[in-house]
Amino acid sequence: MTSHMRQLVNDSRNFRFLADPALAGLPEAVLLAGDAATAEAYVHTDPDAAMARGRRFTETLAEAVARRAGVTVPPRTPQHRRTQRLAAAGAIPARVHDLLEIVRRLGNEAVHGYSGDGVKAMTVLESCHELALWWYREQTGAAPAPGFVPPDPPAPLTRAMLRDIEEQLDRLRTAFEASPRPAPRVRIGPATPDGRHWRGGAEVAGATGAYLVHDPVETVRAEDGSWTIMQAAGRALDGAGRPVWLRGLRIDDDGPAAARMRDGLDAQAACLQRPEAGLPALVERHRDGDLHLLVLDAPAGKSWLEMFGDGRPGLDPLMLPLALAVLAGVADGLAALHRRGHAHRALDGRSVRVALPGRHGRLRDPGLAGWPHRPGEGGEHPAPEQRALARGRPGPPTDVYRLAALLHACAGAGTVAAPLRDLLPGFPERLDRLLLRALDPDPRHRPGAAEVAAGLRQGRRESAAGVRA
Repeated sequence: MTSHMRQLVNDSRNFRFLADPALAGLPEAVLLAGDAATAEAYVHTDPDAAMARGRRFTETLAEAVARRAGVTVPPRTPQHRRTQRLAAAGAIPARVHDLLEIVRRLGNEAVHGYSGDGVKAMTVLESCHELALWWYREQTGAAPAPGFVPPDPPAPLTRAMLRDIEEQLDRLRTAFEASPRPAPRVRIGPATPDGRHWRGGAEVAGATGAYLVHDPVETVRAEDGSWTIMQAAGRALDGAGRPVWLRGLRIDDDGPAAARMRDGLDAQAACLQRPEAGLPALVERHRDGDLHLLVLDAPAGKSWLEMFGDGRPGLDPLMLPLALAVLAGVADGLAALHRRGHAHRALDGRSVRVALPGRHGRLRDPGLAGWPHRPGEGGEHPAPEQRALARGRPGPPTDVYRLAALLHACAGAGTVAAPLRDLLPGFPERLDRLLLRALDPDPRHRPGAAEVAAGLRQGRRESAAGVRA
């Protein structure tokens, strides 16, 4: 690594860990570090160059993963075909495939369209950072660095420095392409995929196609053993390999309790047949013997937890406008559910999705809509009526409570009904009062989801103006 390249990587806020000596024996390591750090250096001054360099970073990463996983990819295979092969072979998880696709698509826009879009360039850079963390953990077993930090504008690079860095990157790429393939790592998968007992690698058959289940699989079993719910991220086994969210209801004893669960799944499918902002789109509802399948569209993105954290540490004030915009989209989805006669009742940091590109908020699934109420339902951030049914029956006000509780928890307040202005300086006062109403112990005193959505949007505008000021 030349002095100019070393300086560029060492000065990188997000990619200096790729120069770790633990990676010194890997021919792709220096190339990945150089491409990533160069993309970061370009992100403010030349967004198109940053996106193009990010695309090259992901091409090298995909080739390196294919070599070590023993996945044969013919020369000159397009990047999207390469990543499909890696996903089908189980060499990369669904999240990594999604990130590779984001960078490929935006990189292509930059190369062919010359967009000059700084927001897209930052999205590419953040995606490359997450991919770099994943690759580092795969190679070393260690967690290398904290979350992504938007880089400051760098000191300008001289023409001589740029020429030196570009020439070295070209030499590194040539050396990497000529390096021998390492012995593939052994990967152990399920010997007989079983659609009734989901686990990573299982194949589930629907009416319009088949789907590959990814880990982790969430499983809930009835106390009387009459039914089991399974749900997980997955991918359609078709040419596009589109990501989906899979929900399966397995009937183990077809009595009244199981019938209520089956009817509830039918109600969820009927509720999602008509598209509306904030709601997941229905792909199909299918029955195969005692397995009832619901397949939902799952556009690329992150969960609320991945994007904003769990409150340790509290929410970065600079992220507040984006967080409020995401929750406004989720509130739209909740309002749509409520208009259709249902309540989610399980809203948490994993069921809120931040879809890319655009970072729109939406629900991952319909939650517990249509299913019978159970004491202790809903997991994190339960409303009072979910903890003690004497306080009222869970319904639409439950969703409003959980939405406000999610933001309070992310800000570091837990679910305590305390003013967010005490934790986030400049938090809009009107929105603060609205959210405190949403956390009222009495469901009858809470605002509706549509009112909360409007308040969140107004609060986003006010907080964004404060950030710009």
